[in-house]
Amino acid sequence: GQHGAGAASEGASREYAGEASRPEAAAPLRRLPAARRRRARRPHRRLRPLYQDRLGRLHVSGRCFSGGGEGLHQDRGRHRAARLPGRLPLRVYSAIKFLTAGQVFPAQILFGVLYLVNLSLVLLLYIKTEVLPWWALGLLCLSRRVHSIFVLRLFNDCVAMTLLHAAMVLIVYHKWYLGLIIFSGAVSVKMNVLLFAPSLFLLMLKAMSIRGVFLALLGAAGVQVLLGIPFLLSHLVEYISRAFNLGRVFIHFWSVNFKFIPEKYFVSKELAIGLLIFHLTTLMVFAHFKWFK
Repeated sequence: GQHGAGAASEGASREYAGEASRPEAAAPLRRLPAARRRRARRPHRRLRPLYQDRLGRLHVSGRCFSGGGEGLHQDRGRHRAARLPGRLPLRVYSAIKFLTAGQVFPAQILFGVLYLVNLSLVLLLYIKTEVLPWWALGLLCLSRRVHSIFVLRLFNDCVAMTLLHAAMVLIVYHKWYLGLIIFSGAVSVKMNVLLFAPSLFLLMLKAMSIRGVFLALLGAAGVQVLLGIPFLLSHLVEYISRAFNLGRVFIHFWSVNFKFIPEKYFVSKELAIGLLIFHLTTLMVFAHFKWFK
């Protein structure tokens, strides 16, 4: 079953890359000679950088990008991108599809540029805050995982974290209002950006007046309203309940950090409540001993 699913995923990835018309892509790989099989798995080998030649790994966001998000707008709950506030990922990938004519390789080039922008923002943050020696900055360029996420998988994490780091740079330079607007946009791309909100809120309270905090939060909320207007006007209750559903149960198959926990415990309410209590307790400890210093 896993072999069949892998073959289907690889065939789908080739179709999205515009290679379905090629004989190598149309025939099952196991029926091809070894040499042709290797060429079929590595299209444009000589033209692509090391991390841009393995289309078989494009799985989640590759499908979203290649479809431009049209099907996800009607799919209620199957894809995470369709349940995010304002469905901004769908709009981002639709724009990428328009710019690249639905081809994966040009999209990989765009994400490679996005990777360089994100890396530049992170380097600027470390240089500005002076928390790392100069020789350690080179280590930021060596993450194979980051390279894979950006130029192999084309995940929406790339857009979300780039926006988040841009917001952090603006905040470091005391551009609070613009920083909060971009932070809100990052939340619309991927909701795990909200994990930065508690410490950010404390920084706002220490650096701004109550009026300033209120206006900054109002601007961030305005971004969410603006992005969600088409859905707020047509399906108000459904949009609010699903786009900001913090009680969603995740799929054990896609877990990384909690793969060691059996599925029946992974999806249980007890584990979710326990993790929430542990998380809030850790936040309070950090706030008392670290952030309030």
